[in-house]
Amino acid sequence: MKKDKYFVLKNFLFTMAIPIIVYCVMEVICRWGYGSHLINNSVDLKNLARPWIYAFCFAVGVSLNFFCGRFDFSAGAQMLFAVVIGGNLGLKISNVTGINAGACVLVFSALTGAVVGCVVGILFTRLRILPMTYGLGMAMILECGAFQLSNANGLSLLNVKGAESLSNLVFIVVTFAVVIAVMTYLFNYTTFGYEWRAIKGNQRIAWNSGINIFKNCALAYTIFGLMAGIAGPFDAAFKGAVTVSMDLGTVALISKNLFPLLLGMFIGRWSNMVVGIFAASLSINILALGLSKMGISQSSQTLVTYLLFVAFLIYNNSSSSIALKRKKRERAELARKTRMCLTASGQ
Repeated sequence: MKKDKYFVLKNFLFTMAIPIIVYCVMEVICRWGYGSHLINNSVDLKNLARPWIYAFCFAVGVSLNFFCGRFDFSAGAQMLFAVVIGGNLGLKISNVTGINAGACVLVFSALTGAVVGCVVGILFTRLRILPMTYGLGMAMILECGAFQLSNANGLSLLNVKGAESLSNLVFIVVTFAVVIAVMTYLFNYTTFGYEWRAIKGNQRIAWNSGINIFKNCALAYTIFGLMAGIAGPFDAAFKGAVTVSMDLGTVALISKNLFPLLLGMFIGRWSNMVVGIFAASLSINILALGLSKMGISQSSQTLVTYLLFVAFLIYNNSSSSIALKRKKRERAELARKTRMCLTASGQ
């Protein structure tokens, strides 16, 4: 029992180590260099929570395709389409029924995202086009669709009564809890999760073992669309509005969220992938909040984040190579000792 408690405590500390270190560093810099705490009031908490839940939901959704060899360039466009079309539909329904606008925007954005993701996934399994080529084509179609269907207006939540619920800390915490619980269960305790892990390991072996990789792929796209639809409204609440364009600008959203995804996989070795991405997205957004408190421009914040991303990739790759070399040396040493024992025994 004591060993189990120690194991859980150790894993918890390792999982939360990076967010805690980042927070302490930013707090010290802000306190000593600028005379204020990193988080002074509820506004600071909201400014941390909204981009945090956006990055978390989007990165968890992207992981469904990314680790199965499907680098989907239409991911950002799916989120844009879901939040613009579903969000505007939610606002109209809220005006008619009187239901909270924020809740309507979130629900209909998520549903629209799931439908779009399902369509994109089914078409992908039928057309069998290279994921990157297919993703770029779908991104152009979805961007044009969002532009046309919204009359180039996008989605605006400024001065919309009820939209402030998307900035409510209790609402965000509840959303976090639901998403973490559902996605953890989905990845670890369902047939979909079992098949997804098998496909992630090797698609050919998974197919030969009887797993329908096309069905799993369509479900993965659908779940991603749902997660993107959940992420989008919180980003819209943080920015106040979502603009539409037809210049493939949504492709940048994928690279922007690769850092929490890959860092989350690294942290997840001490818990699970979902919790790891939760901690990673928290770390990155604490860093962003601290940089903004220092008065650093958005472009400079992006530069710092990407420099840290590259440094992490170098470290991660180097540590993997070192671990592999160490295992090879251990196997070679074991083989040498085995030969010596056989020689000494006269065999």
